[in-house]
Order: sequence, then C-alpha cells, then structure tokens
Amino acid sequence: MAHNFRTKEETARHNRRLRRQLLGVVLTVLMVVGLFTVIGYGVQSVSALFDDTKEKEEFEARLQNLVMLDPLPFGTLEQADPIVLKTAALWTSVKTAQENGTLELYDRDPDDLSLFLPAVDVDAAAAALYGPDYTVQHGTFQEDNLTYVYDDVRKAYKIPPTGQTGMYFPQVESLKKVNGILRVTVGYIPAYATDEFGLPITSEPEKYMDYLFEKQDGTWYMAAIEESDMKVEKPASSSETAAVSSSSAAQNPQQILEQQTNSQPSSDAQTQTESVPAETTETTETTETTDAASEQSTESTAEGE
Repeated sequence: MAHNFRTKEETARHNRRLRRQLLGVVLTVLMVVGLFTVIGYGVQSVSALFDDTKEKEEFEARLQNLVMLDPLPFGTLEQADPIVLKTAALWTSVKTAQENGTLELYDRDPDDLSLFLPAVDVDAAAAALYGPDYTVQHGTFQEDNLTYVYDDVRKAYKIPPTGQTGMYFPQVESLKKVNGILRVTVGYIPAYATDEFGLPITSEPEKYMDYLFEKQDGTWYMAAIEESDMKVEKPASSSETAAVSSSSAAQNPQQILEQQTNSQPSSDAQTQTESVPAETTETTETTETTDAASEQSTESTAEGE
C-alpha cells in the first residue's frame, strides 16, 4: 500500500494557502458588514436630513402663547395689535420661568398672591420671538377681560391669579423656505374642548394660518401672519348637521318637550273629540223637533174628529 508523504515545503505551502483562504473569508465578512453599516448610516443621514420633526416642535413651543390668543393676520409687526403681541410675550416669559424653576423667586402681592413679572423678562421674550429690534411699550393694559397692572416702581406687571386660558394649541404642519422667508403653516387645535386632564379632545385643526419668519443674525424671527392656502376639509353634510345641531342646542329640553306635546296629531285628535258632541247635539235637536211636529199633528187630527 502506497503512502503519500508531504514534504516540509508542501506542508508549509498548504498551510499558507489555508491561511490565505481564511483571511479572505474574514475580509469578505468584514467588507459585507462594513457595507451594510455604511448603508445604514447613509439611510439615517438622509432621514435626518428630511426629518424636520424637531424643528416643528421648536416652532410650536415658540408660537404656543401667541396662537392661543388667535391673533388677526398682519403684514408687518407695526400693523399687528401691540396688546396681543405683548400678552403673548408676557405669558411666554411666565412659561420660561416655570421651565427654569425661577418662578417662585419673583415677588408676590401679599393680599392676593399675584405675581410681579419683571418688565425685562417681557422684553426678553418679545425679542426672542419678534426680533431684537421690537420694542414693548410698557403700561397697564387689558386683554380678554383680564387687567395687567403695570407697577412703575417695581418695573413689573402684576399677573392676575386666575391665569390665562387660550383658544387654540399650535400644530405645525409644514416649514417652507422661499426667497429668504420661512413660512410656517400652523394648524389651530381647539383648546376649549378638553378632557378631564386638560388635553384637547380632538387633534384635528379647526383652521390654518401661515406665520412668516425672517432670518436675522442666524435666527428666525416672526414678521407677519397670513391666511393659509391649506384649508380644513369638511364633509358635504357637515353644514346641515351643524345647522340641525345648533337649532337643537338653541332650544332647551322643556321647549322640545312642549313642541312634542303640542304636535299636530294631538290637535287633530282634540278637534275630532270636540266635533263629536256637536253632531250629537244637532241630532238630538232634530229628533226633538220631529217629535214635537208629530204631537202637534196628532192634536190637530183629534180636534178635527
């Protein structure tokens, strides 16, 4: 029986070939893993490039206290209602103090515990939203049946303890940059319909408005508000349903009950009930007349005989 014996050179050559093959397999695996890693990072980078969720949330936070006041459209800040802009800045500064944990550091009125909000905080909030060139005219004012008293000695506003209730929550739908203007389309989520936790019952916007921002020193500042081309889509029958609902809502349950009680079928039944005695009376009178005539005829005949 023949035996094949390898020489040392052949054995060494065989071992080197095995090592090369093993190294090739390892390199192939690493290349495949690296390729998938690069593709994964690429997909994440592209997704992050087109994902503006974080930016939308930032604008929602910036616009929250202005949207809740439902401001009218305006072309420039000079055309806007300064009371609305100041009220939004005031409550934005209160919100900022709450988030920073500095709200308890402010002075309070010992009589009703009203908060004294420094005017410089209102100036800072206004500058952050409307730009550093916007100037707040400080003084006592009234907004939404609330009076904000300005203490000229303290240089602070006395905030009513009742607080502020807004009409809407902002929901940023889209961000579009055209000719150096950032158009932020905001959906107005009704805030007057909330659950027991104070959260809005519906997430569907009631209307849309466009907030226009201009860039200054690398920061976007609000410059105007316009009616949006985006409209709320409503079913065709929604107007009819709303009309019926409003008509029913205008009547209290007692009125509806009275209408149902005094409906036409009941009136007809009453009419029929009242007509029956009348017919019976006429029949009775006719019978009595006939009997009287018969008696008179009988008496005449008797006298003739």
